[in-house]
Amino acid sequence: MDVFCGIGWAEDHHDVALVDDTGKLLAKSRIKDDLDGYRLPATGYRLLLVLLTEHGDTAEKPILVAIDTSRGLLVATLRQGPRKIYAVNPMAASNYRDRHGVSRKKSDPGRPGAGEHHPHRCADAPDFAPRHRPGPGHRGPGTRAAGRGLGQAAGCQSTAAPAEGVLPGNDRGVQGQARNPNPSRCPPHPGGKQALALLLQLDAACEAVDDLARVTEDAFRSRPDAAIMLSFPGIGPQVGARILGEMGDDRSRFATAGGLKAYAGSAPITRASGKRRYVGRRFVKNNRLNHVGHLWAFASLGGSSGADAHYRRRRAGGDWHMQALRHLFNRMLGQLHHCLQARSMFAEAIAFPAVTATGSLTGAPPAQP
Repeated sequence: MDVFCGIGWAEDHHDVALVDDTGKLLAKSRIKDDLDGYRLPATGYRLLLVLLTEHGDTAEKPILVAIDTSRGLLVATLRQGPRKIYAVNPMAASNYRDRHGVSRKKSDPGRPGAGEHHPHRCADAPDFAPRHRPGPGHRGPGTRAAGRGLGQAAGCQSTAAPAEGVLPGNDRGVQGQARNPNPSRCPPHPGGKQALALLLQLDAACEAVDDLARVTEDAFRSRPDAAIMLSFPGIGPQVGARILGEMGDDRSRFATAGGLKAYAGSAPITRASGKRRYVGRRFVKNNRLNHVGHLWAFASLGGSSGADAHYRRRRAGGDWHMQALRHLFNRMLGQLHHCLQARSMFAEAIAFPAVTATGSLTGAPPAQP
């Protein structure tokens, strides 16, 4: 008698069914998918091994297992031994239920119809599942595994006896290998090689970014305007390099602070006609300078009590977060233009002279956003 195992996968548990080649249900159970299910006896994965062993599972002739996913902790654990695992697309199982079921319920025990199938016809094909449909109420090997890219699960290996235990490393994979007298029968999982290759690519990309950051910082510090820009709160080598790159070092390019503010998009647009007055933000601007300006303004809140008080004052006056940051950026950009023209360093007392002892600015907020 041939026995087949079908596993219905879920997030925190799995439903297991064992049937013979006539479609008769031999056993069914629900196993947990947590750490205890892999460590404690008669629970989880160990319970599955017990069920398989009780129904004739051996290392020489392991019971075939079908599951409706090609990923997850259970699949990774089963692949550690010689047992073949078949991933059956859930849509294929649904189509089978429509063709052969009466009530079309997922738990209908009358679904198998073993006489219409040949259990071993495609058992050795790497991209096919046996035609037999095991397990009333459970997905198992019933049709051709739809989509060969679904993990190519046929031919994967698994443990063969209940005594072979493994400890899960995390919820996406398995660290540690099942005890097997022949380690050559348990080749490393291809997913590990792929993950290692991706990590090497990530390391190379991170190293390239770090090298570029160092070169950028060295180039920025060599500029004559670097010391002035670094004296401002919220400006570091990276932010300063981006601001200087967009502004340029030609001080005659922006004769007034207003021109620089309009170029950066921090200055609002005002329109007045009769009794109507409109104040809005600029849409035509240097987007790169505008973006780094918001980063600068946000970073300055922790380095300048005056900037923080100015931001809180704007929020208290009704501005939303980005409006308050844009207004702070507009103010500090004007201060940067003045310091670059005058060749002077940033001074907190001059930039925010009206900061009171309570940490707020005196005076009513202006009308513009």
